[in-house]
Amino acid sequence: PFPRGEGAALNESVQAARVQHFVVQGEAGDPIVLLTGSISGPLTTLADCETEGLAGLGVDTDARGTSPRLINSEVVGAWMRANYPGGAIRDGRQGPVPVRIVVGPDGRATHCHVGNYLTARVLRDAACDAFTQTAEYEPARDAQGQPVTAAYYTQAIFLIGPTPGF
Repeated sequence: PFPRGEGAALNESVQAARVQHFVVQGEAGDPIVLLTGSISGPLTTLADCETEGLAGLGVDTDARGTSPRLINSEVVGAWMRANYPGGAIRDGRQGPVPVRIVVGPDGRATHCHVGNYLTARVLRDAACDAFTQTAEYEPARDAQGQPVTAAYYTQAIFLIGPTPGF
């Protein structure tokens, strides 16, 4: 799970407390109902785990200021269109790849984490390559205006069509 600001986190925690079951429905057959009870505890544990992981990568998760900003999205998009993995096209692999990029105070990407492991590995790797090797970032700044290490959240969407692209 990727955070999307304080308001979103509060809304998600309220919704999580209300969830009591999940329904899994395939293309055929009866749905399977999983009676889970509240998922507030597990989601809190996941959020704590993410916070600890980011801290381990040098991100001050309590800092307030600005977020990193991608400054060459056109270049990244063009690179992804030109480098759409051939094997993925041949195998019909496409879809979204949400990523969390850790951006250092110098504006360079230092780490890529994929937020969805259901997408083909070749596409996950291509997304991380694009956002760590091709992308340029304006670094985050703390409340005093100093550049700091922070996380940038985005997603690559790989689509196969007349011109495979992002």
